[in-house]
Amino acid sequence: TGFVANVADTVGLGSYAVVLALQRVWALFDDAVLPGTLVTHGALPVALEALVFLQNVDVDALTLVALTACSIGGGALGGRVMSRVPPPAIRRIMLVAYAAMALLLVASLLQLVPVGGALLALRGASLGAACVGMFAIGALSTAGGGGGGGGGGRRRRRRRRAHSSR
Repeated sequence: TGFVANVADTVGLGSYAVVLALQRVWALFDDAVLPGTLVTHGALPVALEALVFLQNVDVDALTLVALTACSIGGGALGGRVMSRVPPPAIRRIMLVAYAAMALLLVASLLQLVPVGGALLALRGASLGAACVGMFAIGALSTAGGGGGGGGGGRRRRRRRRAHSSR
């Protein structure tokens, strides 16, 4: 699913949406492991995608390394934190994240924020702000794109049913 999801992500559909859809259709894994699965599902396709992009886009090495390190750091910290957060709180976190994303999308459509461009290197405050953003994105991605922890409630219901039938 990783390859299909990341091809869809490249054209703007979003890889999490594809993986969630395939999970719902084929029940590929338990919902309890959804957050980690969403983060790791495309490791190999993303590596291939990165190699292709790096061959075709001349990105500044400092910018690339700094933003990658910040994203990895956010993911590492987010994974530790999110593994302790109850599913309802994860859903609220992702609701806020999706609302912020929707606001940014609307702002870009209304041309209130800059979109696109040809900037290939960041320095100073711009690089710092981008690093903070990538750290936050890395951390939020460990929440599972809104589906995080969704299996927890189902597991409890199954256990209750099992106990009540005895």
